Amino acid sequence: MYDLFLHKQDRAYTIPQLYDFVAEAGLNFVDFNDPYNRLILRLENYIKDPALLEELKKRDIIDQQAMCEIIAGSIVKHQFFVSNQKSSIASFEDLDNVPYFYNAKSVVKDIYGYLERNHSAISVNFPLQYQTLGDVTVTLPVTSFTKYLFKYMIDETMSFREIFDAAMTDMDKKIEDKLLIEQVKNTLAILHNAGVLLLRNKNVGPFPMLSN
Repeated sequence: MYDLFLHKQDRAYTIPQLYDFVAEAGLNFVDFNDPYNRLILRLENYIKDPALLEELKKRDIIDQQAMCEIIAGSIVKHQFFVSNQKSSIASFEDLDNVPYFYNAKSVVKDIYGYLERNHSAISVNFPLQYQTLGDVTVTLPVTSFTKYLFKYMIDETMSFREIFDAAMTDMDKKIEDKLLIEQVKNTLAILHNAGVLLLRNKNVGPFPMLSN
């Protein structure tokens, strides 16, 4: 408690100052590592007027997060990743990436099982427990592709390219990668932002601590 709140060399940083601090070190800011901070620093969680939100989203990400920091007023300290690369975040658009779940391995099986039993579902709601988020109810949109997406994510070894090919075989339908990528983003982005869904390149094996 002393080190956190009363340290003699403590220096408080606003978000703009944090970005300046990282830039002065010759590094690139990647993202906040705490899902709670990532979620509360999104303007759409506060601004419900569509016109105002659209206008504010024209600001750069630093200004947007600075506004959220003031509105929320609950960030005790900043925890974040930096990199010497300008672009270091794994992307849903890289079809060589393998999606896998962190601390929530039963989620993918539960969702697939639900969609197998409810073929007409247009969304799926399920509780998500996370250390910093507590109990959260997550709603995911459902399309004809969603069931197959979760089906082939269960063993956590298939890349998006392999998942797409297997899903199209099951569906007996050819779908453009661009459309499938958009569906993946719409379905999985909230899980990714919450730190539950992670991505690794197919050439990188499962991490031992996560495979148990």
